[in-house]
Amino acid sequence: MGRLIDAVQEVNRTRRPEHDPVLRILVLAAVEVSVLAVLVGGTAPVDVSLAALVLLPVGAWVSWRRRHGDNLGIKAALTIGAVWALREFFVGVQTAQTVDDTRLPLAALFVTVQVLHGFDLPQRRDLGFTLASSLTLVTLGATGTHAGAFGALVVVYVALATAALVLVQRSASRELAEHVAAGDALPSELASGVLGEAVTCDPVPGDDRPDAVSRVARHTGRAVLAALLAGVAALALLPRVDSGSLGRLPFSELPGAGLLASGALDNPGLPGGGNQRPDSGDAPLAFSESAYFGFAEYVDLRTVGELPDTPVLRVRSPIGRPWRGMVFDSYDGRGWTRSETELPEPTFGLPVRFDPPAFPGRQVRTFTQTIEVLTPTPNLIYGAADVTRIWIAGQSANLWADGTISTSTPMDQGTVYSVESVLSTTPPAQLRGMDDGLPPQGEQLWLALPDTVTARTRELAQELTADADTPYAKAEAVEAWLGDNVAYSLEGPPPPGGVDQVDDFLFERQVGWCEPIASSMVVLLRAADVPARFVTGFQPGDQNPLSRVWDVRMSDAHAWVEVWVPGNGWTAFDPTGAVPLADGADGGSSVLALRWLDELGEQAQALYARLGPAGSATLAGSLGLLAAAAWLLRRRLTAPPPPATPFALLVRAAQEHVARPDAATPREWVASLRLLRPWLDADSLALVLADEEARRYRPEPPGPQAEADAWAAARDLAAALRAGRPEPART
Repeated sequence: MGRLIDAVQEVNRTRRPEHDPVLRILVLAAVEVSVLAVLVGGTAPVDVSLAALVLLPVGAWVSWRRRHGDNLGIKAALTIGAVWALREFFVGVQTAQTVDDTRLPLAALFVTVQVLHGFDLPQRRDLGFTLASSLTLVTLGATGTHAGAFGALVVVYVALATAALVLVQRSASRELAEHVAAGDALPSELASGVLGEAVTCDPVPGDDRPDAVSRVARHTGRAVLAALLAGVAALALLPRVDSGSLGRLPFSELPGAGLLASGALDNPGLPGGGNQRPDSGDAPLAFSESAYFGFAEYVDLRTVGELPDTPVLRVRSPIGRPWRGMVFDSYDGRGWTRSETELPEPTFGLPVRFDPPAFPGRQVRTFTQTIEVLTPTPNLIYGAADVTRIWIAGQSANLWADGTISTSTPMDQGTVYSVESVLSTTPPAQLRGMDDGLPPQGEQLWLALPDTVTARTRELAQELTADADTPYAKAEAVEAWLGDNVAYSLEGPPPPGGVDQVDDFLFERQVGWCEPIASSMVVLLRAADVPARFVTGFQPGDQNPLSRVWDVRMSDAHAWVEVWVPGNGWTAFDPTGAVPLADGADGGSSVLALRWLDELGEQAQALYARLGPAGSATLAGSLGLLAAAAWLLRRRLTAPPPPATPFALLVRAAQEHVARPDAATPREWVASLRLLRPWLDADSLALVLADEEARRYRPEPPGPQAEADAWAAARDLAAALRAGRPEPART
């Protein structure tokens, strides 16, 4: 037992403590930023992150005070803490409901390990390990957000980590020079390199600086690569918890309130649940900032307003496509509705299965999407067209004849469901040649136009499609014309009442938003005998490149067109994407900058709401620590490097009193200094001069005692030069 204890003590013995306080503060600041990254990214529990921000400085202080000791008691306590953290990780994974939920226990484990390890960082290699592992936290935080605030954190982290790596390299170089000068055997850490590369250094301290930048660049690249690989491995190993048996995609459990009465449309953000229609007068339906008016039984083309950037959906998908919500077939001159009013019978199953029309020779790609509801939405199933399977808690969905899918499962905040979609990948060149086949429900439903459509609208449709022979080619011609002749703006002229809205948009206003633009394309195509329909949903949103998650906001609500292409089915066109911004519309660099600042403000407000006053105060303290680290970094980078020899220290102290010609020998320079400053101690000058000449001209460097005496003499002389000529003693 005694030998075992001795072996444990030998393994944990601190051989060379790291004494550089600036290096320690920079590492601490970088780790604090990495914890802020998972906090801002929403990939770590708030309580764990805030506790880490408080405990990390405490651990750094303990490590500094205990850097000379073996700290066996601390190591034993940290081992117990690590076992507890691992247990909490497995408990968290077992209780996770969705794929994204598994990131929280994983990040909590990483953060806890960082905190525990922060209490025992006596040596440089321990600081290097902590710095490298902190990049894994930054990578994990990046999987949860792509917000501007997170980008700022990454910039700060890179600056702090790079500065810390520079100091790590300098510390290793100084230690190596000391060993070479003393003729000692190199420690294994130095012999193999700080980060895996052999370090070479001239025996004279300071002569290795020209190679420091290249070494740090190589070490930084390797550390970044290692951390990225670790982050990718962590993402790949995340368990896919799905509330069901193997083979099922993720979905959440039913809320406590249970199912809705039916799958009929219910939009909680609109008056009457989205079932209102305009009266016989000219007043349009009112605009609501709390919900998109396109998810309603009637879409009024005269309704307009700017929707907020409120997060609505989080979609995990390998590719981004418009997420279809509702399909409309009936245009009445003012807006769109659906001719099918009777709720279809629900389809049951897990998954719910739908069979889209089959088209021989069509090229398709099948992929899945997992959708998390962030803000209560209508009871619609959103997904890339065409949805073929659905995993949802209610195990039922209603497929309307027009392609809309509703459900009796409430779409409350936190609801998660998954869908499988079949996407056509048939090349446009092949689609242009397809012209044989009718859409479901017959052709007339998708060609119907009201009497309000004017003769000039019909004539324009014939003119635009005269040279096109197939539905796809005609759709391209109409889309191109709209791109050349109309403009997009939410602040266009107000649409008048009592006129056909498409006619007024095409020939009078020619400025509008996505609903009039898409409606105009549908009407023109129908007037040219091409089946087409009006569709509302969401644009793909912004994707996080690491997590493949698309963040969909309320402002991503959109309207587009689907055209029946024989042999391919309903094919999406987005004419708004081809339309330029109107003069004076949002889009300039100044406006984009203001929107970016607004986004940062919203993110700060959301973060404050998550943290509360106490948590925000903790965060403010952490930011203060980062500011202090930045100040120390500035002082360290602007300060000249420390003198490598006692003679160099004396030269620096005397530079205001006597210049040193490049051709002067140390003895000549000391003689000049004695002439100019005769009150300097002659014995101290002799010690410094002897040390320098021994370093330059003798095969053996000065011994440890001689070197220590020379350094003490140089410091005394420097202090005397700074103080100036002493006053003569009074009698």
